[in-house]
Amino acid sequence: MEEQRIDQLLSSVERVDPPTFLLIRIEARIAARLEQRPARAWVWAASFAMVLVLTANSYVLLSGARDAGGEDALEQLASGMSLDASNQLYHD
Repeated sequence: MEEQRIDQLLSSVERVDPPTFLLIRIEARIAARLEQRPARAWVWAASFAMVLVLTANSYVLLSGARDAGGEDALEQLASGMSLDASNQLYHD
């Protein structure tokens, strides 16, 4: 019974014509989104610049710590940046 009702409903469905220029509009939206993406060369250049800055920062911080005496220099750097060098969660 249920299958007959579904078949009857499906047989009454008629084909609908799509709006004019629908495919052209869809293709234009896809093309616009692809144009908004940056070129791969810019992505690689930005990634390389970030890695270069990170490497330079690490080198400067670690070489300064080595020159000043290791652990004490790191504690001085942490206190200079208002960071707590201790691993204690609670203070007295």
